[in-house]
Amino acid sequence: MGFVLGAIAVQTIGTGLVAFFLWQLGRAMQVRFLTSWAASSVAFVLALACLSFTFQTDTSSWYNRGCFMAYCLGSYVTVFLLWSGLREYTVGMAFDFHDLWRLAPFFMFGVVAPWVVPSFRYAVPYHFFGMAMLFAAAHSATHFRTPPPRPSLGMPIVRVGLWAVVGLMTLHGLILFRTRDAGDVELQVHWLAVIFDSLAELLMVLGLVILACERIRDQMHANNQMLAEAQAELEKVARTDGLTGLLNRRAYEEWVAGRGHESGAGCLAVIDLNDLKQLNDNYLHAAGDAALKLVSRALVGKFRVTDPIFRIGGDEFIVVMPGGHAEEMESRLSAIDSELLSQRLPGLPQPYNLVVAWGTATFADGDDTKTAYQKADSAMYAQKHRRKLYPRYPDRNGSN
Repeated sequence: MGFVLGAIAVQTIGTGLVAFFLWQLGRAMQVRFLTSWAASSVAFVLALACLSFTFQTDTSSWYNRGCFMAYCLGSYVTVFLLWSGLREYTVGMAFDFHDLWRLAPFFMFGVVAPWVVPSFRYAVPYHFFGMAMLFAAAHSATHFRTPPPRPSLGMPIVRVGLWAVVGLMTLHGLILFRTRDAGDVELQVHWLAVIFDSLAELLMVLGLVILACERIRDQMHANNQMLAEAQAELEKVARTDGLTGLLNRRAYEEWVAGRGHESGAGCLAVIDLNDLKQLNDNYLHAAGDAALKLVSRALVGKFRVTDPIFRIGGDEFIVVMPGGHAEEMESRLSAIDSELLSQRLPGLPQPYNLVVAWGTATFADGDDTKTAYQKADSAMYAQKHRRKLYPRYPDRNGSN
């Protein structure tokens, strides 16, 4: 008897430690399946405590029968909560009180059997057969609805542990059924059963702990991915002009700094939208914003995807054509200049002719693009001045 009680005590302490670990882990991770497993371990601790009392009292007393009834009910709740947690882990279905109807026949046996049999040894074999059925049902909840992103090490261990428990419970029940009238043999069977059941349950608990660690790993990976995406989005926003969607001054400065690590010749243009202040003053900022968007759209439409376009100031843009030539740049900008004729702007009763001025400069392989920018900027201001003195389109708004 002492060996049986000692084995049950060790099993109770170990299960209690597992319950505490799973409860702390579930509280930290805020996931319900760990809470179900922790509650399952607590229910099993209570069931084992009741089982130990049945070995210390007269088998015919009402106290003994009550303890055995509590042991049976606690065992059924243990496996039910294990099944519920596994189902939530694999398919995402949380615990529902409506699922308790599945325990109805087992609860009926656990409540009635201890009071109608001469001794609990006659009910124990059927109890273990029922437990084997419940553990087999728990095994059915170990199959994922969709394959996990990474192969799971914990789930195969849980499955092996569950099948081991099913086999041991069935074997235990068969032996007790055949030896129910031999008291000494029954105690030896209980002692060995507690040892082997503990080993199988330890294997199953190991799998559950690995599953919990895998979920932590997956959540950390998902969180890191979300942080990386958020950081990339923030960097994109920080390098994008909010009004036009073009690259901004910061992006241009990064491009200039990156020229030290890149090579290649090309062409650079500085473009300025004329009379933006006058447009804002006379027709409010909605008209000016619309004009900037029209210029931006025209630039995007005429240049290649590989040609970075920057808005570096209120009305100033920069276009870079890697590998391009000044003639090609001039041709594209002239087409944009013609495209901006007769544009509809908010607040203006008549179509408005937008006017841009530009300057271009080429840079050779390894050249400092700051020099090219200064040349293009000077050329842009020279053209801006000429176009005010000698309008290219005499009919343009009278202020070219």
